[in-house]
Amino acid sequence: MISTRTLTRTALFLALTLAIQLLRFPQPITGPAINALLLLAALMIGPWPAVLIGCLTPGVALLVGIIPPIVSPLVPFIMLANAILILVFYGISQAINPTRGSFYLSSQFRSGRRPAVALYSGIGLAALAKFGFLYLITQFAVQWFYQLGWIKAAIPSQALLTFQLPQLYTALVGGILAVTLYRYLLPQRYKR
Repeated sequence: MISTRTLTRTALFLALTLAIQLLRFPQPITGPAINALLLLAALMIGPWPAVLIGCLTPGVALLVGIIPPIVSPLVPFIMLANAILILVFYGISQAINPTRGSFYLSSQFRSGRRPAVALYSGIGLAALAKFGFLYLITQFAVQWFYQLGWIKAAIPSQALLTFQLPQLYTALVGGILAVTLYRYLLPQRYKR
């Protein structure tokens, strides 16, 4: 059963994420902020509510016009890429300290360099996983789907480029921002 606390926190993170999207800042600002909130949600609520938020945000972005309609065939892949980012990061965070429901950075940072290095490695691996997935989709699958007729109009190459290297940047910066913010929040207030 899902607790009221989990539902409330999920709704709060979803509202914050949607508010950042609706402010329509440029992608180098919005992308890291969205990724940071997704990873913070994973740390503070759990991976599945964060995956839910990560799947809702691209759909809402398409509905309100942030994502252009020509790129709409990529929305399910953006959802999957967000889930990959969250689950890889959360999985590595569990590997760092599997005895707790989630890890708490204040004790991790006080205990020395090794856990911090492992945590930032988790950010790097999650960012690479998201980038790699979107890169493969935009380089190979989109063209193949177009040839099969599953995508009716060709997606411009400039639009596809925004789903490649910039995604690595936004995931890395968002991860660093999430860890930095979480480190300074009071973990006692967010215990499950």
